[in-house]
Amino acid sequence: MSNNNINTLETTFWKFLSDTSIEIPIIQRDYAQGRLENEYLRKSFLVDIKNSLDKAKDNDKESKMKLDFIYGSVENDKLNPLDGQQRLTTLWLLHWYIALMSDNLKEEVCKTLAKFTYETRISSREFCENLCKPQNFEKYKEYKPTGKRKIVDYITNRTWFYSAWKQDPTIQSMLRMLGGTEKNDKNGDIIDGLEELFQGLKEDKFKEYWECLTCNASIVFYQLPLENFGHSDDLYIKMNARGKQLTSFENFKADLVGYIRNKGQVNPQDWNILLDAKEGIPNKMDTTWTDTFWNNKSEDKRIDEIYFAFLNRFFLCELICQKVNGKYREKIDETPSFKYLYGKDGNDESFKYEDFGKYKYDNEEIPIQFFVSLKKVLDNYSEDPNQYFPQWANPEFQFIPKYRNNTISTLGQKEHVVFLAICRYLEKGKIEEDETKFRQWMRIVWNIVENNDAGMIGAMRLIDELGEYSHDIYNFLAKEDSEIKSEAAKEQVTEEIAKAKQILHGSPRSDGKSWEKVIIAAEETAFFKGTIRFLYQDEKGELKWDEKDFDQKWMYAEQYFDKEGVKEIYQKNAILLRAFVSKFKNWRDFWNFNYDNTASTWKYLLTSHFEATKEILTQNVDSEESLSSFNASLSEYDHEYENLQNEVQNELVKTSILVEASNLKSRLNWIHNTYCLYPSNAKADYYKYVIGNHRNRILSNLCDKGIITDVNKHRFKSGDSDNFFWGWNIGFTYPKDEYYYFEWGRDENIYLFHDNKQYNSNVRGISNENEVIRILDCLIAQAFPDTDKSVCLDCQDKICESAPEQ
Repeated sequence: MSNNNINTLETTFWKFLSDTSIEIPIIQRDYAQGRLENEYLRKSFLVDIKNSLDKAKDNDKESKMKLDFIYGSVENDKLNPLDGQQRLTTLWLLHWYIALMSDNLKEEVCKTLAKFTYETRISSREFCENLCKPQNFEKYKEYKPTGKRKIVDYITNRTWFYSAWKQDPTIQSMLRMLGGTEKNDKNGDIIDGLEELFQGLKEDKFKEYWECLTCNASIVFYQLPLENFGHSDDLYIKMNARGKQLTSFENFKADLVGYIRNKGQVNPQDWNILLDAKEGIPNKMDTTWTDTFWNNKSEDKRIDEIYFAFLNRFFLCELICQKVNGKYREKIDETPSFKYLYGKDGNDESFKYEDFGKYKYDNEEIPIQFFVSLKKVLDNYSEDPNQYFPQWANPEFQFIPKYRNNTISTLGQKEHVVFLAICRYLEKGKIEEDETKFRQWMRIVWNIVENNDAGMIGAMRLIDELGEYSHDIYNFLAKEDSEIKSEAAKEQVTEEIAKAKQILHGSPRSDGKSWEKVIIAAEETAFFKGTIRFLYQDEKGELKWDEKDFDQKWMYAEQYFDKEGVKEIYQKNAILLRAFVSKFKNWRDFWNFNYDNTASTWKYLLTSHFEATKEILTQNVDSEESLSSFNASLSEYDHEYENLQNEVQNELVKTSILVEASNLKSRLNWIHNTYCLYPSNAKADYYKYVIGNHRNRILSNLCDKGIITDVNKHRFKSGDSDNFFWGWNIGFTYPKDEYYYFEWGRDENIYLFHDNKQYNSNVRGISNENEVIRILDCLIAQAFPDTDKSVCLDCQDKICESAPEQ
């Protein structure tokens, strides 16, 4: 689209209509500013109009209201608007209503008003013609309405108004613009119609307003002939592709440009550069920027939704990165603006424009730098950034949204951060100026995004800080005096600093490969997605850029892992996880992760358990045979539980309990003086496996020998020697001459229940199953003292003296 030598004409609606007819072409959408759910849009626009009229009436030189460009072709003194029909229709209704209320709806005035018409539907055209017949409104002043909306009531009850016209969406919208609605908000009735806006004013006041409209330049727009664009049919289609169904973008755009124009009036020295006829934002939005979005148009040639979504996402980024007195705003996610721009659950594909106030900051201003940045981003954009992303980056990311069936592509939290990063780069120059620098920036950004622990807002503010150096990020990170204030993704940022230094200043590799290529290849291995510090850290977590050590660890990492986590051969029987646990030397190593074999767990283990990681990545994993002969010998433990904690490690390594634990995504916890494996959200006891407890071995042996029964419902048995019980209260029966019901309780007491009484004996520290049998017999003797059951066989002909009292 060529826009050289553009000549614009500032004019008023009345002056323009006096000289030129206006016909809304059939290709245009219906009149939409009067639609339902646009109450706040109408209110905002109408209030601005009235304020302008009031100021003009008082000879306020700053009163002029500017309504941006009206594009269209003029032939035979008739304008077919390409863009601006919504504003033109509202202005026409305003002039018509003021003429009616000021007693100026006479033959000459109606002759001029009749030069405005709709080609979209016969009904719309005939409705406009009837409004311009003075005889149709001769009795309006005496009319007594049945409801609040006098003007609508009057029109719809005329004989010339056909009931079928109520189905015409343009006529419906015009009636709402004239009469408003009865919708309320917390402040009462929403003033969203001309009748409501001018409620209670006398005829003299309307005569003053009519004078302002017809004689003073109180409301102006800029008429831009289509000829200046070479009569491009393609342009005409593009401009009208902004959605016959949705008008959110058009309304938003009008308010956005209106805001810039108002600022230009107050501070032209700074703001008028953004209003340049050729290079300013109003023209860019309808020409070169439209081209950018046109490349991603829908099948029915719409761009409205993706254009609007992009700008909303840009506003969201700037809102999050806004600073007050040099500091980012706290609790930004709790503000109405954030909630509006972020959308429901982060989904912004069905945005409805409400009010431009949502886009303003606390002081009701939008900094000029915001618009300068936006202009730079869209002016500098030309290439699809995805081609420069790391191999593992999300391929669904779209910087410029795309249409997919009836929806548009959206952004997740990670992708919002990447969106900001691209904006920050484009603010400083084009991608194609140095594609290598952009590729380096995107690699760092995706590494941070995928390994961020501070949430979306924290990551965006980190990228905002780093964005200043986006065109030379390696050098910035490698400098010793570089300071990064953000605490987000601290570990990953530290890693990126270490890698940048190695890439720029590290000793050359003996194989001739650059460290950058090796590092990138390692980052793309398996599920690592940028995190590879375990390849260059030693057993203490300190830097060790040793080529041989790095390559050996990388080799074993490729052997054990794939993009989903552990390779199937090493996932079977949890062999790799058990081997890793066998390398733990300190009791604290067992905590704070799920024993689930997932990629996220393994990334945590590899980057936090330095000694175990070094051992597992410098040798083949132990075989099943060697694991079964493992004997724990922790170097650091809780002395009170030394034997127990060693036993826990033995069971995790030597048995298959971790197979069950990984299926249930279990963690190790200390509950009821017992170590157990269970999912963090588990409520039922049958998900809680007690480990390292003598109870498991004793009950299993007694069960296998047939001494006790009915215990299997609590038992997990995956092998000949793998016996575990879930929960803490394990019930079982002990068959002698009769069946007696016992329970091994969580307090390490065995209970016998009889005749609404309980008899118990503590078994803490007992490891001999014969001792347990003796206690069972003693409890029976206690419960039945006056029968032959009172004979404790192990204690011969008397009740066991060691048996506990009731």
